[in-house]
Amino acid sequence: MINKRLFIEILLVFIFVPLFAAAPKWLTELEKVYPTNNYIRMIGEGDSIKQAETEALSSISLSFNAKTKVINNAIKDYNSIIEENKTKISKSYSLTQETTITSEAEFLCVQFSEPYYDKKKKVYYVVGYIDRTEASEYYDQKIYVLTTTIQTILDSATDETESLYSVLNYQKASKLSKLIQYYIDAAVIINPSESEKYKENINLIASIEGLVNTQKNKISFSVDCNDKQYSSICTAISSILQESGFVLTKSKPMYYIFVDLHFTEEVYDAGNFVRPDMNITITNRAGESIDSYSQVYPRYSHNTMENAYNLALVRLQQDLEENFLIAYRGD
Repeated sequence: MINKRLFIEILLVFIFVPLFAAAPKWLTELEKVYPTNNYIRMIGEGDSIKQAETEALSSISLSFNAKTKVINNAIKDYNSIIEENKTKISKSYSLTQETTITSEAEFLCVQFSEPYYDKKKKVYYVVGYIDRTEASEYYDQKIYVLTTTIQTILDSATDETESLYSVLNYQKASKLSKLIQYYIDAAVIINPSESEKYKENINLIASIEGLVNTQKNKISFSVDCNDKQYSSICTAISSILQESGFVLTKSKPMYYIFVDLHFTEEVYDAGNFVRPDMNITITNRAGESIDSYSQVYPRYSHNTMENAYNLALVRLQQDLEENFLIAYRGD
């Protein structure tokens, strides 16, 4: 028991003594400890260590062009592509093995010093810093891995015999290209003299959007529904596809979209309700199923049954705008 208590006391000393010791040199002479030539650094302060780190990270982020939301969206796209299980739709290419990116701090290669607590001011201080040399090596590795992955996906898109899957692969390459562009931008901000070495990567990125649009323009759709009174859904899908760069035609389309839509009516004292049930299939000229979309919808209510139907159709159109074939559209 005595040994255990002694161990805990020693451990607490190691944890808390650094926090309450004399002010560290970086608090008064930041340039000497973290010289600008070697580091991008900012001091953060707050009521907690986490708050101090967040403030330091936010200040460092201002040195970079990309906004936090944009970076986080790119990271989310990257992680979903790297982690997804290979299905018929994602096809048979194998991506370079790579770990996920967990945070903006990891993306920017930000590290933090030991915190310091000012007992008089009751404030925590911490330095957030980027080691320029370490970050350059990290970004070079990330850029290489992403370039290799993008090239693998582009090769798969070129070899793909199903045109719509080809678009899907080009869109994945396009999403990854946004992340690689942010890495290049960050690398150049950290070491401006190295911008020339990324020219080939930038040229590859610049070519992808043209490949996406060219492939989209080759693809034509027709849209039909099981019940003509729901034709507004077909019209909505047609508009979505056209706005995304695809071609709509009734004459020998490459792909057929069929909307199977049904409604269940329910009447209660509380009002009139309808519950939609929609399943959309996409088939090629050979009649093979290429993709599908279905959604479980809630009940919709209004003062009359007609208005309940109209409300439900509006909500379905909103859902389709946000989700239907979104991976192919690239929105």
